[in-house]
Amino acid sequence: MNSIRCFISIELDPATRKSVSQFVDKLKFLEGIKWVSEENYHITLAFMGELPVDKVPLVCDTLNSISARHRPFILNLHGSGFFPNTKNPKVFWIGIEKSDELYRLREDIDKTLRALNIDFDPKPFSPHLTIGRIKSRLDPSLIPREADFSVSFTVKELYFMKSQLFKEGPVYTEIFRVELKGLI
Repeated sequence: MNSIRCFISIELDPATRKSVSQFVDKLKFLEGIKWVSEENYHITLAFMGELPVDKVPLVCDTLNSISARHRPFILNLHGSGFFPNTKNPKVFWIGIEKSDELYRLREDIDKTLRALNIDFDPKPFSPHLTIGRIKSRLDPSLIPREADFSVSFTVKELYFMKSQLFKEGPVYTEIFRVELKGLI
């Protein structure tokens, strides 16, 4: 069966993408981190892994339905941290301030995908923007205190993205994009 590796995401607008990139540039002196490339910054809402190609139109239709139930909203990126924790950091991220709109959107996506029997990663939602993956021992205390981050942007669209893994890093390609236009 033919399948594609894919996810549903929020993509950053150009100004926010640039702000994140400038923040990351200030941290590139840190060794042992594979930094996410600027074009790959995104906020994952649902990672579906390998999806049968014949279900792609169904996901696009689903995103159209979901977008009709949600309107654009402001998202605040703030702070930074590590998964799973600072003692054993594996992922370096920028945080997202609590947003009821974001959680409602994520719940709607989860509920709709489940109803359609479309598999996705069931991990609890922990909104973040991955900026780096730690490849060797890193002392988080080396990160300068002034390296805090804060920017806001308006979420206007949902994206359905294809993910291809290569030795040089992943390549993400837009499959479908839809504007949030609902009245909720």
